[in-house]
Amino acid sequence: MHVMTEFFGAWEQRVVFLDELAASEHEPEAFLLASCYIEALGHGLYPDCEGSQRAFCKALIEHGGSAVFGGHHPRALKDWLTHAQEAWARGVAVKVGAVLDGLIGTLFTEGELRRALEPYVTTAEMRHLTPSLWHATYAAVVYTDTRSEAVHNFPATAVEFSASTFGGQAVPAINYRLLAPALKAILMHCEKVSFESRLYFGHDLRKLFSATSSKV
Repeated sequence: MHVMTEFFGAWEQRVVFLDELAASEHEPEAFLLASCYIEALGHGLYPDCEGSQRAFCKALIEHGGSAVFGGHHPRALKDWLTHAQEAWARGVAVKVGAVLDGLIGTLFTEGELRRALEPYVTTAEMRHLTPSLWHATYAAVVYTDTRSEAVHNFPATAVEFSASTFGGQAVPAINYRLLAPALKAILMHCEKVSFESRLYFGHDLRKLFSATSSKV
C-alpha cells in the first residue's frame, strides 16, 4: 500500500502543478497536460477500452463530476456520421442531417436524441447507431475539437458554446477551467477504487498486460 500511496501522491502533485502552471499565464499548456492526464487515467480505469478517445470520454462522462460531458451535441453526431467509415453511418447521415441541423443549439441526453431520430431511421439502423452515440457527447467534442487540436497544433483555441444549452443551462466553454475539476474528480475516483480493491485502478493490470502480450 505504501507504493500505491506514493504512486497517487505523484499524481496529486502533477495536478497541483497544473493549477500553478495555469496561474502563471500558461493555461494552454495546463489544458494540454490535463487532457493527457485524463486520457492516461481513463486507460487505467478502462484498460480493455478500444482506443484513446473512448477511454477519455468514459472517464469524463462517468467520473468527471459534470453531467454536461454526457450531453449529446447534434452537430458532433452529424460530423461523425458524415465522415464515418461505416456505410450504414453515412446512410443515416443522409436521412437525419437536416433533423440534426434543426436541433443545433441544445445538447440532449441519449434518450432524448434517440427519440428525436427514431422517426427517420429503421430499427436496424438505430441498433447500429445507439452504441455509437458516444461520438456525439460533449466529452467527445472536448477530445476532437480541442484535445487533439492542442496536441497537433498547439496551442488550441478555447471553444465557446455560450449559445448552446443543456438542461436549461448554458454549456461551458472548453478550456482549462472546465477540465481542472474534472481531472481532480477522476483522480479521486481512481484513488478510491484502487485503495478499496488494493489493485491499481481496481484491476489486476499484470493479468491484463499478460493477456495483451499473449495476443501479439
